[in-house]
Amino acid sequence: MSATTSDADEADRLARVKLSCTIEPGDLRVTGLVSELGASKVLGYLEAAAEVEPHWAFSIGRDLAHVDASRVLEQAESRGIRFLTPADAEWPNRLGALRDAGALHDRGGEPVGLWIRGEAKATSAR
Repeated sequence: MSATTSDADEADRLARVKLSCTIEPGDLRVTGLVSELGASKVLGYLEAAAEVEPHWAFSIGRDLAHVDASRVLEQAESRGIRFLTPADAEWPNRLGALRDAGALHDRGGEPVGLWIRGEAKATSAR
């Protein structure tokens, strides 16, 4: 096995942080792809799109190049802010229903992550 689950979770978290710093919340082009393909694959696709100017993801890809996800997480942590992903026990499961809820003003889908303030809460079962 080349990567442990924690390595995969960390790569997914960093990809989601980077995406959340770059896309508009609920950008259906991205939220739908993340739900279907995973954050790391979508991030790679968007970063590659930075080279294709007429592509819809050109500006997103260019903006991604300026985001250091690890640094963003460190800065957030110093302010008592955490980033939740669907892999976290605290993730509200009902957010998954947003994948099929339809669009409103071209926005929708399950968020790529949630920025929250405060200590982690002990949870038993999701």
